[in-house]
Amino acid sequence: MKDCDLRKFVLQKYYDSRGWGHLIHWYSDEIKDWQNTVSFSVKDLQRICRQLADHRLIDFYPDNVGVAGGAGRINTRGVAFIEGTEMPPTPNSKTLERIDRNIEAVAKDKYELRKENEDLKRLHAQGRFDFALRVDGLDFQAFAAIMLLGNRKKAADSLKIPHRTFYDRVAHWRGNGSDYKRLSDMVEWRKKSGRKIKVRLEDSLQSGEPSDQTENPETNNDILNKIKENQIEQDRPALFRDILDALRRQNLGNWVSVRDELIGIVSEEIPQ
Repeated sequence: MKDCDLRKFVLQKYYDSRGWGHLIHWYSDEIKDWQNTVSFSVKDLQRICRQLADHRLIDFYPDNVGVAGGAGRINTRGVAFIEGTEMPPTPNSKTLERIDRNIEAVAKDKYELRKENEDLKRLHAQGRFDFALRVDGLDFQAFAAIMLLGNRKKAADSLKIPHRTFYDRVAHWRGNGSDYKRLSDMVEWRKKSGRKIKVRLEDSLQSGEPSDQTENPETNNDILNKIKENQIEQDRPALFRDILDALRRQNLGNWVSVRDELIGIVSEEIPQ
């Protein structure tokens, strides 16, 4: 892990523990819990804490010279960095400004993720994903694979269906009623957005955001396995929401530029 990423992680952990009212010693249970989340050594922690202390974001008290240990806590300036409130300027601040921008970017990303998650939950609650219940199971399986993987060829290969057979199935959607037209329109959207929206199957989907779903997949590969094994009859709308959630999590920077067209397709009132 890069120092910049570890700095953000450690500063966030100090921020989360600011209400404990005491210094956090490195050999405490709290630090051990940190290491269950991210792998780092005591020497790594000492180096990162010195960097954060140099920029006056934490109060850091190292152990005796030559010993990799110490104790620390976030200070007022560190809290201000995390919360994005105004702070007095400091001299020699180029590196500090970079840290500030990084932390602000993380905070902005978290806000955008929460907002997008609320939008998906709202559409789901409004029944906008219920078209998934009204189409044939094999058609939905094909559709879900395309949406997750990005194109028909990858979807056909994943499902082990001959390309021509798979392509013919997708081609028939356009003239097969309003719900199938919606499938077709979204497949076209996915094709157009393919260069901007990428999926990494092994990436974790666990972000700590609250979820009202009973079983949240850990990776995109878990979603794909559900699709391939056709374990999707119970709650197709929830699976579709998982797919959209995976797309926007991994492509937050580009998601905003392509989502409006998708939301328009999902929300469109199509005559029966």
